[in-house]
Amino acid sequence: MPRPSLFPAEPSPARQPALTHGADRVPAAEDLDLLRDFTRSFLQAVGLTVLSAATASKALILLKNEPAPDDLIFTDPHMPGMDGNTPCSRLGLPG
Repeated sequence: MPRPSLFPAEPSPARQPALTHGADRVPAAEDLDLLRDFTRSFLQAVGLTVLSAATASKALILLKNEPAPDDLIFTDPHMPGMDGNTPCSRLGLPG
């Protein structure tokens, strides 16, 4: 019986991410540089525009110039100064 190859003969076509709820921009607040960069890269890879901030208070400043997002706010819940749930509550969104 032939042994299956570990590598496909043809490369699989690139998968396009599917966004089901129409989100196109996501505010993301994370105080650790490495995690903030990873989060931004990951969210951009699925086709989102990321409004990135190092603190929750900076995220609120960014959001003052933008309409409140309908779908998603990505925050670290344990940040110094202001926790990540505060921007959600100030925007009237569930945390």
